[in-house]
Amino acid sequence: MRIITGQYKGMHLDYALDEKLRPTKDRVKESMFNILSDHVTDATCLDLFAGCGSLGFEAISRGAHWVDFVDIDNSFLKKNASKFKDNTNFSIHRASFYHYVKHCNKRYDLIFLDPPWTQLHFFEDSLKLIFEFDILSERSIIVCEHPKDYDISTEFEQDTRSFGRSKLTVINHDKKSNLSG
Repeated sequence: MRIITGQYKGMHLDYALDEKLRPTKDRVKESMFNILSDHVTDATCLDLFAGCGSLGFEAISRGAHWVDFVDIDNSFLKKNASKFKDNTNFSIHRASFYHYVKHCNKRYDLIFLDPPWTQLHFFEDSLKLIFEFDILSERSIIVCEHPKDYDISTEFEQDTRSFGRSKLTVINHDKKSNLSG
C-alpha cells in the first residue's frame, strides 16, 4: 500500500496482513480523491476506523490542514506516523468510534468512514452519532467505503460509485457545494 500523489507520493504504508482486514485498494482510493478534488486542500479531517491510516495520510499528502486518526488498535497508525517526522498536522486517538465522537469538540470538513465490513451496523451507528453530536462543519463531506451490496441512505445529497466488491458513498452535507468539481 502506498500514497498515490501529493507531497508524500510513493511512500509505502505498513498494514496488517490479516484476511479479516481489507485495506482500501489504490484504484478505489484514487477514485475517492478524484471525487473529492479540491475539498481536501486545507480541510480538517477525521479518519474514523483508521486502520493503518491510508486515507488520512493520503489527505495529508494532498494538502489537508489536519487529520485526527481514530481506531481501537493504533499500532500500524503509529508505525506509519513515524514516517511523517516532518509533518505534525495530525493526531492519533486510541478509542472506539462511539467514545471519540461522543466526546469530540471539533468540527470536520471531511470524514472518512470505513469500519470493518463484518460489522455493517457500524455505518449506521457512526453516521447517527456524527449527526447527533454535530461534528460537521458547514462544508462537510463524509466518504463511506462499504460492500457493493450494502446501501447507505441519508437525507443529504450523495454520490455513489462501485468498484469491484467495493462501493463508495460520498455524503455531501454542504448543500452549496458540487462534488463533481
